[in-house]
This record gives sequence, C-alpha cells and structure tokens, in this order.
Amino acid sequence: MKRIKILLLSLIMLFSVDNIYALSSNVVDFNHKGSIQITLYEKNDNEKIEGSELTIYKVADAHEKDHNLVFEYVKELEGCPVSLVDLESSTVSGEIEKCIPSDMTGIVKVTDGDGSVKYEDLDLGLYLVKQTNKVEGFSKIDSFLAMIPKVIDNKWVYDVEATPKTDIIRVINIDVKKVWNTSTSNTNHTINIPKSITIELLLNDEVIDTITLSKENDWKYTWIDLEKSDMYTVREKNVPKGYTVTYQKEDNSFIITNTSSLVQTGQMLWIVLLVGMIGVLFVIISLVYDKVSHEQNS
Repeated sequence: MKRIKILLLSLIMLFSVDNIYALSSNVVDFNHKGSIQITLYEKNDNEKIEGSELTIYKVADAHEKDHNLVFEYVKELEGCPVSLVDLESSTVSGEIEKCIPSDMTGIVKVTDGDGSVKYEDLDLGLYLVKQTNKVEGFSKIDSFLAMIPKVIDNKWVYDVEATPKTDIIRVINIDVKKVWNTSTSNTNHTINIPKSITIELLLNDEVIDTITLSKENDWKYTWIDLEKSDMYTVREKNVPKGYTVTYQKEDNSFIITNTSSLVQTGQMLWIVLLVGMIGVLFVIISLVYDKVSHEQNS
C-alpha cells in the first residue's frame, strides 16, 4: 500500500510540473524583444524582389488583460476609430493606415538580393508594414499588419516571419495614341475631326477598361501597372463616319490611325481637270475623224 501511495504521489507531482510548464510557456514575456522578417517574391516565377523599400510603423502596444494579449493604440493614433479586435479583417490594415499622421516616424529598410528584410530589437506590439517605393516591373504590396508576439503551434513566437496579404505580379504600362490622317489641302473643310473618341482595352478579347481620347489629353493615354501579358489589344468604338481605322502595335504601345475615306476636293482637282481635258480631246478627235471620213466618201 505504501508503495502504491508513493507511485500515485509521483504521478501527481509529474503532472503538476508539466502543467506549470505548459502554463508558463503560454505567458507573454513583455520584457522580451522581437523581430519581423519579410520576404517578397513574384508569385508566378518566385523571383525575389530586390530593392523594395518597406517602412514599418508601430501602431499599437501589447498588453495583458484577463490573461489575454491585447493591443492598445500608441499615442500618435489614440484617436483612430478602427477596432483592434478583429485583426484578420481584410480591410483593417488599410483603415489603420489612414490614421497614421504624415509626420509619424517609421523604420525604413530595403529588401536585399534575396528579397528579404529584417527588423530587429523591436518592442512587443502591432506593426503596420507599408511599401514606400515602386520596383519597376512589379506590383506593389498592399499594407498589412504584423504582430509581436505571434502564436504558432500554441506557443508565443517573438521572431516573426511576416507575409504580405497580396501577391506580387509582373506589371507593364500600355500606351495608346490616336493619329488623324486627313488632308490639309481640303479647302472645303468637308472632313471634321470629332471632339473625342472612345477606346476599349481588351485582354483575351474581353473589355477591361474604356477611356476617352481628345485634344485635351493630346489624343494619348497610358494604362499603368497592368498585369503582364501579350494578349492585350485596343479597339476604337464608333469609328467616325468618313474614316477607316487601322491598328499598329510595337512592344506595349498602340497607334490607332483614322484615315479619311471621303474625296478631298482640293487634292482631286487636278485629276478632274485632266479627265476633262482628255474628254474634250476625244471629242475633237471624233469630230475631225467624222469630217475626214465624210470628205473621202464624197
């Protein structure tokens, strides 16, 4: 019996020690410093994005409340109306970003050749990550939140690997220009250029955007940061009466030429005169021939 009691007591003590360890491992150490590591890469080819300038702003301090980790806005954002309860919301980071004052200081770093950047020796809290430059040929990430510490496998982790919520893609700019091919010698002014025209941008034969070209924008437009593709085309809607349209593409630039299909009286006058003179000549030749024939028959 004594041996059984000792065994039971040992089991109770072992359980108690394990339980204490589990509880202690679930307690946040507010004296602990943390870090945030971010790696940016293009989603299709997994190419690492070097040269991305990322700025982090500490937007909230970490506190313990009723044995839970909670966040409270830093002094600069005390008036921000955005709730910090649901940090998984897809819109919360953008709403918090609007609360950041223009003179608020952040920590700025640039991704290296591996597309990575690391912020170390950080106080516990909630941080907003924002891309503050544009790497040519790639889309920018949307701002997102990173928290220190973070629960992973039921443990508090102070060195966090943060991931943007949006994928990075290759992007291009597409230019379009309208050219009017009309006669400048048309003195009758029968050819009129409309005040504006409507151009559609298509991807895989589907319209994705519609814009207006006019004299005000010099008959030009540029679509910025479109997902890279060789399947873009443009199309002019409602080609003006009296014009035919042709399309030319070079790299990512389109030229749409409208050529007047009406007769230009100023240009065609010499042709009309020539035809008239030839007609008169034929009449004279015919009269002479008839006269000669008549005399011979007589």
